[in-house]
Amino acid sequence: MAKKIYLSQIQAKIDRLQCERKQVLEHLALVDSKIEKLQAAIEVMQEKALIDEYNTELYAYRTYKRYFKGKLRKMVLVEMKARPQHYFTVNELVKLVLVQDGQEPIIQPQHTVSMRAALKHWLNKGIVERLEINVVDVRWRLRQ
Repeated sequence: MAKKIYLSQIQAKIDRLQCERKQVLEHLALVDSKIEKLQAAIEVMQEKALIDEYNTELYAYRTYKRYFKGKLRKMVLVEMKARPQHYFTVNELVKLVLVQDGQEPIIQPQHTVSMRAALKHWLNKGIVERLEINVVDVRWRLRQ
């Protein structure tokens, strides 16, 4: 008689474990599908927008992304006031500002465009001066 009880208990335990196994497999399938969706989302996010190919002579598309975390115009003045006698190139200023901003000093074309705009703003205000050695070599300095 004891053997029948043990057998039925063992069989009940086996049935419960098989049911649990089925639930775990369904859960793993659900987790796998979520992982695939997240990996697809990462791939979509890493693809670079090809907006440059749609630019024309009269209109240039741009994404609204800030390339500097802080206030660029103020950071430019801080860097220039640190060395008022030095003539800076745009790339030098970009590197200094990126380091000050806590970013990697990797210069992208958008950084130089933003820096030129900030320098042009201060040039119009009369705070910086521009020294153009030739078309390619342009240097900026804090006005004395």
